[in-house]
Amino acid sequence: MNNPVKFEKCDGFGLLTIDSPPVNAISAAVTAGLQQAIDAFESDRSLLALVIHCAGKTFVAGGDINAFDDVNFSAAPYNKTLARIESLDRPVVAALHGHVLGGGLELAMACHTRVAMPRTRLGLPEIKLGILPGSLATQRLPRLVPVNVALDMMLSGKSIPVEQALALELVDAIEDGRSSSEVGLGYAKNLCAKGGRGRVTKDLPVRSGSLAADFFEKMLADIARKQKAYPAARAIVESVQACVTGSFESGELVEARLFEECRKSSQSKALRHLFFAEREAARIPGLDSRQPLRVVRKVGIIGAGTMVPAPMMPTLRTTRRGWRESNPGMRAASRSAKNKWRRALDWLDLRHSSKSRASTSSPDSKLPVTQACTLSTMARAAG
Repeated sequence: MNNPVKFEKCDGFGLLTIDSPPVNAISAAVTAGLQQAIDAFESDRSLLALVIHCAGKTFVAGGDINAFDDVNFSAAPYNKTLARIESLDRPVVAALHGHVLGGGLELAMACHTRVAMPRTRLGLPEIKLGILPGSLATQRLPRLVPVNVALDMMLSGKSIPVEQALALELVDAIEDGRSSSEVGLGYAKNLCAKGGRGRVTKDLPVRSGSLAADFFEKMLADIARKQKAYPAARAIVESVQACVTGSFESGELVEARLFEECRKSSQSKALRHLFFAEREAARIPGLDSRQPLRVVRKVGIIGAGTMVPAPMMPTLRTTRRGWRESNPGMRAASRSAKNKWRRALDWLDLRHSSKSRASTSSPDSKLPVTQACTLSTMARAAG
């Protein structure tokens, strides 16, 4: 298996490239590749800084969700890798583009400085899978943005545009270029030329501002009232509360415990199943996704089984004959539907056999083709 992480030297700088299509998701292989690249950077003291970027259309856009079902799954290896990045004694620049989501944003926050290309979006959508961020986002994000903003990002799961991230100081600059590697290396050169290093996120004070003394108490009470059956929301608030009231290390333990509880919960398992089911429903088995789409100009609707109006349900009997005979009005409706059905099918047969006819409606019934097909359903329902 090819290593999804590549490390190279560029004009006195280390360049770490994550290339794990389609969305550069964090996996065991990516984590192992990151560790090897960090080893290579640490062993070469001639390098001034490390730039981390991704190939393709996006930065890391989350983690491998399939891995959450593994009984041996652990976020610890990735978290230790992020800690190594954060503790490096030379600047580490995250060059962002596309979508920076979940574990990708957690990677960026472990770096000392972040530069993003235009149209980049950043977010933590884990709550949509019934979990909280599991790689210290609940501890690092409130040190980079105000606590209430951090909570809103995690509780809503929505991403924010790069301009908003810059205003919040989540990213340090927005720069355009031909590629994220070009932008990252250029930013790193300017940073080192000025003698800068960036910020070690875990050493920053929490941006709690003027939070009310009962801020978390009220938020937890509101969640208990509105999202009682949704443990991830409460877990996020409790983990951020640990960030505000304790040390980085104590908050890390709280987040790890709550993450495991949520990952194993029935709610998270159901939401993860739904995540994959929705994506599978968009695929047609056996059809290449690169197959060009055909233009649909007409649609015929063909029903199967019995369609019974709700007010007529009490008249339903065990057989269709019994159902019709239980109500004289239904017998008349049945005859009428049968006649319309026969006329519609006669007309459809005529259209099929005669290529010269361009009209889209029957001269007798004046029915569009979709209505004619629908009438066939009505007739079959009637018997």
